[in-house]
Amino acid sequence: AQRISTHAIEDEWLTYPRVDDCIVTTMQIRGHSFVFYDFPTADRTWVFDKATQEWHEEGWFDGNGVQHRCKDLFKAFAYGVNVAQDWSSGQLYQRDETNFSDNGRPLTYIRGMPHMVDNDNFNRITVWRIIADMECGNGTGVITLNPWSAGFSPGFGPIVHQGPQILLRVSRDRGFTFTTHSLQTLGLPGGYNTKPTFNRCGVAYDFIPELQWTGPLHTALNGVFAVVEPHLGDE
Repeated sequence: AQRISTHAIEDEWLTYPRVDDCIVTTMQIRGHSFVFYDFPTADRTWVFDKATQEWHEEGWFDGNGVQHRCKDLFKAFAYGVNVAQDWSSGQLYQRDETNFSDNGRPLTYIRGMPHMVDNDNFNRITVWRIIADMECGNGTGVITLNPWSAGFSPGFGPIVHQGPQILLRVSRDRGFTFTTHSLQTLGLPGGYNTKPTFNRCGVAYDFIPELQWTGPLHTALNGVFAVVEPHLGDE
């Protein structure tokens, strides 16, 4: 036996009403062996990647934005594809990493970052800038006509080209609460050099950024960089 859970994962599972109803299934994609832990009562799905030894959470969001556990529960490899059965309807799905929707619904991605603190002096820090180094320029652009002002018709104004967007949420109280900072573009089609940049992110003793984006597009978050300045002489 070898322990694969982390203290954070174990602490999360301790909050569930029950864990003895957990259903475990496996799947392999491109050399990554995934172990899915579905908790029906808690309505959550956690996944362990054996190749990277890391955990992530999967699920789907209803029309009210409420997260639920994965619909595709029982999995098998058949006829050259990964198939899974929807526990709620009995429908069969194909797990396809080249499809960027959840049975027609846009996929939502949420990536939280570690705590940002002044480890030397425990002073407050100012986060001047957060830059998301990620794959951009693969989404579809939207062209809209914005009126010059409320007195003009919608078609009488500048043409606005807008691509998919990414949202930054920040916590300044050790992760207890999060507030929305701003939206930045993920680039129009072909804008591969786009780097979503968020300025003037705030002051805190313990700062946590979180990124959210959605849409039928291929993305890869390579890393997040921050420009941070500690406050000297805080008490």
